[in-house]
Amino acid sequence: MKAKPKKSDNWSKVSIHEILRKRCYSGNRFYNVRKTKDLGSRTLTKKFVKDESEWIQMSVPKIIDDNITSAVTEKLETKKHTRIDRHPSYLLAGLLKCGICDASYTYGGPGRDNKGKKACNNRSLRGDQLGRHVIEKLNKVIFSEENLEGTNRELIARLENQP
Repeated sequence: MKAKPKKSDNWSKVSIHEILRKRCYSGNRFYNVRKTKDLGSRTLTKKFVKDESEWIQMSVPKIIDDNITSAVTEKLETKKHTRIDRHPSYLLAGLLKCGICDASYTYGGPGRDNKGKKACNNRSLRGDQLGRHVIEKLNKVIFSEENLEGTNRELIARLENQP
């Protein structure tokens, strides 16, 4: 028997993830899990989970084998603590201005608020590449051996002249 998703011909990653994650597919269905909180004008149930001792467990037909269930649970537990930064902060974020339209420069290019004839056609930059480029230039110019030797000489001269 081949199961087919409701809305499409193929299973999405999200659907598969949900099926593997939910306990009911491995033979256990729990009731009395959530508690409601009445906040006057509205009632919330989503975020309030009762203590596991209050849950009511009921056996249901297994769809997923125990080996698969334990492997998935183990994998999800190890991934739970890895954080994916979906909004990375870049070295020069908020500091750049477009040389053409003077708009704040995001890493997608100058501010794209102006459209049509007023739109800036300056190219966009990738934040990680720009940050690397700036660091390379800093290393060549400021942290060059020549510059560091001069800074060291100045520092030693100041220290020697202190009372």
